[in-house]
Amino acid sequence: MYIMDEYQNDRDISESEAESLDRIVIKYMGSYRKTDVKIINVETGMEETAPLTMIDDFGGNAIYGGEISMFGLLWKIYSPPQYYERPIVNKWYYNEKVASILNETLHDAVPGKIKNYFDIPPWVFAIKYQSVSRYVPIYDIINDAINHGVIPGWYYLSKAGLNQEFIEAIRNRTFQL
Repeated sequence: MYIMDEYQNDRDISESEAESLDRIVIKYMGSYRKTDVKIINVETGMEETAPLTMIDDFGGNAIYGGEISMFGLLWKIYSPPQYYERPIVNKWYYNEKVASILNETLHDAVPGKIKNYFDIPPWVFAIKYQSVSRYVPIYDIINDAINHGVIPGWYYLSKAGLNQEFIEAIRNRTFQL
């Protein structure tokens, strides 16, 4: 069953309601870009990939604010759209390589064991993953990972490929993803 087919063929749903539902489906599918979700284009019937972070600003859930170089890496800066009331954080730094390493290394320590936890803007957890996961600061996730034996210690993260200066900034709580 294809979600978009269902409501686009429903005569009880107006065209403006269908367009609104299209936007909602597309927005929320952006967060599943690393899962095995199939997206079928209604007009062509062809399978497509979910939106990519660089192109769609995380499914429309983030506003791109530029780039900054820190810890020898280029970070993209995002902020929550205005429709997020009282977001958990007002600025989020994202680096795809760092997120990939953290996703792989800390998977068993993140709330809900979401495989792409570090690819999701923190303010999204308050809405989409409310029953599955929640936002937890990276410092706390790493400490939980150490306490539960997921990783042996803070410096294990450097063996996984993270910059030592970055690890120290997280450990000293001077930088937060």
